[in-house]
Amino acid sequence: MKQKTKKDPEERTMFIDRHLHRTKAFQGLSKAAITLLFEFLYRRKLKYEKEEWVVTNNARIILSYRHASKLFGFSPSTIARCISQLVERGFIDIAHKGIASARDCSRYAISDRWKEFGTDRFIEQKRQKDTRRLGFASRKLKVVPIKNGTLKC
Repeated sequence: MKQKTKKDPEERTMFIDRHLHRTKAFQGLSKAAITLLFEFLYRRKLKYEKEEWVVTNNARIILSYRHASKLFGFSPSTIARCISQLVERGFIDIAHKGIASARDCSRYAISDRWKEFGTDRFIEQKRQKDTRRLGFASRKLKVVPIKNGTLKC
């Protein structure tokens, strides 16, 4: 039988701001986005310095689409929409946009911009769309019409 060991309280707990759930930014999130927000908050590491809590791994928080899909059963498009919501409402920022095919993980930062959501002081950000043309499609390819069920080139 394994002996249970006490873990550091910081490893067993997740802290959220006391008024987070009362804000318009939070109340406008989808259930899936709230789930991902809590996962990001769970992954941050906090340290108490100079009478305040500081995120020590900010801009280095990693949550891959594959891992989020395994944890919560979300599709990649749902995860992308949730991350867009979290960025647009000021909960997270994308510190580095990774490329899955190159095994380069995206890194995220926890943001406090949500506290100003709905005011003139709110700094708007949007998740940047991927403009690279990845995959097999190319603009050089031409659409070939099909006549009588046979392909004519």
